[in-house]
Amino acid sequence: MWTNSSSSDPAEHTTEPVRVGVGDLAVTDGATLTSSGLGSCVGIAVYVDGASSVAGLLHAMLPAADEATQGRFDVPAKYVDAGLEALVTRLEDAGADRSRLVAKVGGGSEMLGVAVTEPVGRRNVDAARDCLSRLGVPVRAEDVGGDYGRSLEFDPSTGTLRVTSADGDTVRL
Repeated sequence: MWTNSSSSDPAEHTTEPVRVGVGDLAVTDGATLTSSGLGSCVGIAVYVDGASSVAGLLHAMLPAADEATQGRFDVPAKYVDAGLEALVTRLEDAGADRSRLVAKVGGGSEMLGVAVTEPVGRRNVDAARDCLSRLGVPVRAEDVGGDYGRSLEFDPSTGTLRVTSADGDTVRL
């Protein structure tokens, strides 16, 4: 079973990779989760530590949804804070024990090379760390920062997050 933010009904079990687009999230009970095009965006894989295949992936664009942007016209997965809250809720709905959830994080680059006081990539990474801490989900590994894009592939069966940079280098977390 998997769900994404654009669908509230779970799909049939699949072993095909599940693509998670920008501003989206998905939960699976075994299928590989993939996402590409992470520049300043952050990808957060949350999964049950141990033998469970229940896992989720969030591809968030911005650090926080403020009260002006939350609501019926917005998508929670666009934001690290609202997206992580939605992801953890969906993981629990799929049978995950919150006390056993752990996370791996990738992305948060500074792609534009423009000097700004608070770059979006860094703010996204900080928001991910803060929100995961508040939710009681420890970060097991991360590949963040830099000035290059990334693609992610998360294998729930092993808990491995494969991070491929735009130059082709691959890191396994």
